[in-house]
Amino acid sequence: MFKYTLRTRLLILILLVATIPLAFLAYSGYSNTRKFIIEKEEEKINFFFNDVQAIMIKFFKTTNTDISFLKEITEERVSLSNQDIGGINKGELKNIYYHFSKNNIKYDEIGFINKEGYEIIRINNNGSVDIVSEEKLQYRGDHHYIKESHSLGKGEIYTSSIDLNRKRGERKNPLKPMVRYVAPIYTEENLKGFLVLNLNIQCLLNSINEVMYVDNYENMILIDSKGHYLLHPDDNKEWSNQLNPHAEENFKKDCPEIFDEILLSKDLGIKSNGHNMMAWYNVELEDFGNKKITMFMEIEKSDYLQPLIRFRNLFMYQVIISILVLIIGVITISSYLTRPIIKIVKAVESIGKGHFDVALEIDTGDELELLGYEIKKMSYELKHTYKNMEKLVNERTRELRRAHLELQEMATKDSLTGLYNRHYFNQYIHNVDKENIPLNLMILIIDVDKFKFINDNYGHNIGDIVLKDVAKILKDSARGSDITVRYGGDEFLVVLYNSKRELAEKYIERVKKSLDKWNNKNNMLEHELTLSIGYDEYNSDKHILESINNADKMMYENKMSKRKKEQE
Repeated sequence: MFKYTLRTRLLILILLVATIPLAFLAYSGYSNTRKFIIEKEEEKINFFFNDVQAIMIKFFKTTNTDISFLKEITEERVSLSNQDIGGINKGELKNIYYHFSKNNIKYDEIGFINKEGYEIIRINNNGSVDIVSEEKLQYRGDHHYIKESHSLGKGEIYTSSIDLNRKRGERKNPLKPMVRYVAPIYTEENLKGFLVLNLNIQCLLNSINEVMYVDNYENMILIDSKGHYLLHPDDNKEWSNQLNPHAEENFKKDCPEIFDEILLSKDLGIKSNGHNMMAWYNVELEDFGNKKITMFMEIEKSDYLQPLIRFRNLFMYQVIISILVLIIGVITISSYLTRPIIKIVKAVESIGKGHFDVALEIDTGDELELLGYEIKKMSYELKHTYKNMEKLVNERTRELRRAHLELQEMATKDSLTGLYNRHYFNQYIHNVDKENIPLNLMILIIDVDKFKFINDNYGHNIGDIVLKDVAKILKDSARGSDITVRYGGDEFLVVLYNSKRELAEKYIERVKKSLDKWNNKNNMLEHELTLSIGYDEYNSDKHILESINNADKMMYENKMSKRKKEQE
């Protein structure tokens, strides 16, 4: 009778003791994993948007490069002819335009128009590249893009909005969304005509569709700054503003409650509307006349949270298995503890091996019960002594490790910005020289302009924030192998590992872009924050101080140049 009562009590007690921490660990593990999975899904969407953004930026950047190239060639050929625009070598230009069009299928049309508006040369690309005969050349002077281009100065380029291409006033079928680039052609200061490129935006949309298909985001839509659809899963909504202006098929009509929020957003946005997850990202295209295109898509919550659902099901399965294993184990232990003599022997053996947590419950009312008590007492005292010793050793070990890490951090890191300090940089250069490593380093000196003015007028707290933000921009713009150092005060030093001048200039471009974003986002200063930057190459042929001095001189010249412009 007592045997089964003891077993029951032990069973309940052990289950309670084991279940409570198990439930806590299960809840904590599920919550952390849920957060991690959702962050990964957001990261996946962010990568997808970044891929599409990169495609758009590259597409329009290449176009600007192409028209600049053709403009330069055209001006060169025109300048070699006599003053009459008809005297240019049309055959040579036709040949250049023809071969360029064959190698660049995204241009539907390349043409040269004289300043009176008559076509001199036109190359069509409708699947095959054709040189339009002179009798089919047209008058284009009444087109809006030619009229607007007359006001352009030398070196300027006109970029139209996206519209659907027309032929004799009728839209072509299939639809061809076009952007027209017009560059005035000058010889010295005399306008001779216009170079016209018709950019087929469908080529861009096809590239985006491929990425959408690969990443399984086929329902993404593209929206212009007015809310019109440029790309939509529903063909009836695409280009509706041009096909049927009165239909009012646009994003503002479909999603009025979030239209303003999305178009004004500067970062990735993800939001639930109750049934689906909405994600969006705005892209400002510098090489497309600074026009803005918005990427937007809705994802069903079941799809968005599918990894979490799979994890939850697996987690519940594991929890059930764990509970079953726990119950079986507890039943086995409780049954085992009903054999007091065997338990005492096992307990003594366990204590002798250093295992002091002995579950020894004996209620026999005789010497075995007293013996069990004394064994438990001895086990407790030994455990207490052992834990005190172990705790003392662990505390001393942790203190030594903490002190070592703090000293190491203080010796190599700047306390304000978290960047490496000058001591670390000196040690780094010493190691490079000592090991005689044959590599090239680019040394950059960066100074915060008007930092004393910032401290004096905004206070040292704002000055510290500026230094920390500049430090983050410099570090984020560098590669993992590069070193960013707070060299002193408002002066920073960056070491670009195994680098040359071209990479240093690309690094400076990244820094300037990040600084522009900082200026657009922050309003703590009433003026734009700028940096003066100088750089020099360092290798085994020169001393590091020579490179630093050269970079410092270049930085100082950069700073003086800006001051001179301000004084003018």
